[in-house]
Amino acid sequence: MLVRAPQAHPLCAGLSFQRPPSIGGYNEFTPRAGAQVVLEGERFQAELAGDGFSFVSHGRLPLLVTGPDRPGPAGAGRRACLATDVAPHWVGSLVDWGDARLTVAMGADAIEVGTGYARLFRNLLTWTLGRDPARDC
Repeated sequence: MLVRAPQAHPLCAGLSFQRPPSIGGYNEFTPRAGAQVVLEGERFQAELAGDGFSFVSHGRLPLLVTGPDRPGPAGAGRRACLATDVAPHWVGSLVDWGDARLTVAMGADAIEVGTGYARLFRNLLTWTLGRDPARDC
């Protein structure tokens, strides 16, 4: 499943979809009324075609949705739903997304992730806290 951004959203600030990442698994869900789809997953199926095979799109499903905001002070009720995990179980190449790599210390160990992956989660946390990811990152 390829990750696509159907429209502009602050959560996508600084992210490139020229070479979209892929994921291997997700939880299918239906967004609530008033929610905005920020990222979609485009499903593909391999089909035999003559001597080889081709990949045929089989539609898109919501992968990351936001809102609607809850009443209260500005940004107090922001929420988001991500339909895949954030670790190598389903995440696929999403963890490697970006032009460069970051090494992050985790106690005595370290993990390596792509800059796009790190940016996506920084944007997600910044946005849900009521701040503008494009300005605060």
